[in-house]
Amino acid sequence: MFRSETYQPPVKGIVYVMKPEALAKIFVTQASKFEQSHLLRRIVSPVWRSGIATSIGGPWCWQRRAAALMFTPKSVAAILPAANEAAHEICEIWRGKAGVECEITHDLGNPAQKVVLNGLLGKLCDFRSAAILQMHGAELTKLTGRINYADLLMFPNWTRRFLGPTLDKPAIGLHAVVNARLTALENATSDEVKGPLLELLSQSKDPETDNVMSQDQLYDNIVGSVAAGRETTALSVACALHLLALDKDTQKRVRDEVNAILEDEDVTAETLEQLQLTRNVVFEFMRLYPPAPQIARDCLEDADVAGIKINKGTIDTIPIYAIHRNPDYWDQPNTFDPNRFFNPDVFAKQNRFRYFPLGGGAQLCLGQAFVMAEAVTLVARIIQNLQFSEAEDSKIELETGASLRAKGGINRRLSPI
Repeated sequence: MFRSETYQPPVKGIVYVMKPEALAKIFVTQASKFEQSHLLRRIVSPVWRSGIATSIGGPWCWQRRAAALMFTPKSVAAILPAANEAAHEICEIWRGKAGVECEITHDLGNPAQKVVLNGLLGKLCDFRSAAILQMHGAELTKLTGRINYADLLMFPNWTRRFLGPTLDKPAIGLHAVVNARLTALENATSDEVKGPLLELLSQSKDPETDNVMSQDQLYDNIVGSVAAGRETTALSVACALHLLALDKDTQKRVRDEVNAILEDEDVTAETLEQLQLTRNVVFEFMRLYPPAPQIARDCLEDADVAGIKINKGTIDTIPIYAIHRNPDYWDQPNTFDPNRFFNPDVFAKQNRFRYFPLGGGAQLCLGQAFVMAEAVTLVARIIQNLQFSEAEDSKIELETGASLRAKGGINRRLSPI
């Protein structure tokens, strides 16, 4: 299947497309014929509600344009202090577990979520609120990695609560806390208590329509960002540490790079760009373990994409995991080799739909720069302070739902440097 251009599963109305030239049509030149799948929208709707991830058509377009204005180098740099602080916190936790095997994904969750909380909500996120948000965030991370059979079999939405996990309960908890904290912002007079990203998002306006987000849309997008930020970063960094534990040579090279560039200082916007090998490690684990292993689009009208005919009403599924491991595109595709990303051709225009861990085209993840900055910072500071090695059972078993996660977690043995 990994080398096929298309695959027709036994489920009616679904087609898998893996041909890069066809994906360029789906994501770019014929994007108007393909919209975010209704299946994904119904899965994440308890979290995102009226936000970007569940909007389509005009509402999606203007929200996307408005939110895009906040993703500047300055706003990305604003999360680095929180990312450094999260790295210090996790290193302290793991120093207390030196010499024993521990499951690292769970421990990464709360510090990763703090980066989003501090970046978005600033000092409005007090200790009690953060604890509640972390509890609900951990539950969301667990549930999004599991399949609901109503989605797999395309049963009506009301059957979901009988046939698998839904995000309803933790999502309600997230919205309650975030809404309460954001409501407090209305009475805040000092910019000091406002998170820089929240400030930017609340003031963003669509340059084409002059639309601004309603309070509900603002709150829903914040909740969605809090949930997505925790899951994507925690699972990604855990996978990076898993791979580095198996490759001691690369782990040492990363540590040497970090020591040479940072010495004993925190990551800054300037040093972030210099951590090239560390960044390539992030690129490589996102190739092997993309946070969203597949993307689905609803075909709105009959289409011909690079010779592949897709009928109106078909769910067009793009298996990113399979494309990232296609031996026609990658030398030794199942091997961890961050050096492959030193080749600039990997990111050349003609290859852009051979590697797209965070989506592509107009629906490329808006937070991609934030994810990369946070992940590189965490990996750099953690590897600088801790040595990772294999546990007794180093194998991981993947499970796939709305996200890719390691069933049973990722166990590793660690020790201070």
